[in-house]
Amino acid sequence: MAPNSLQILTLWLALALAGFVQAAVPIIQTTSGKIRGKAVSNATNAYLGIPFAQPPVGPLRFLAPKPLLTPSVTRNATAFGLSCIQLGANPPDPSPAGEDCLTINVWTSPSDSRKLKPVFVW
Repeated sequence: MAPNSLQILTLWLALALAGFVQAAVPIIQTTSGKIRGKAVSNATNAYLGIPFAQPPVGPLRFLAPKPLLTPSVTRNATAFGLSCIQLGANPPDPSPAGEDCLTINVWTSPSDSRKLKPVFVW
């Protein structure tokens, strides 16, 4: 094999294997159980669609939110939750909507620090 061919093969293998290398899956402990997020970059972890109350469906409809039941398994928080249904809203590209919409999305640095950090909510 010619030196050029060997270099090209080595580069191709390095690039192919780089696709398999992923950041560690972030899992955090909360008062409502463990939550698995996703690394969206080297500097940011995302925890998406985290429920903060029981879904207001069935007998819970039109009542004050009820606390979550703590699951015994790690909750997957890697996709956005449903948007709340809004009458009269006709966005050009609507996101999936439903009554089970009591969720929050959190982006944070991947630090292992136990120190509390500021939070913005809007």
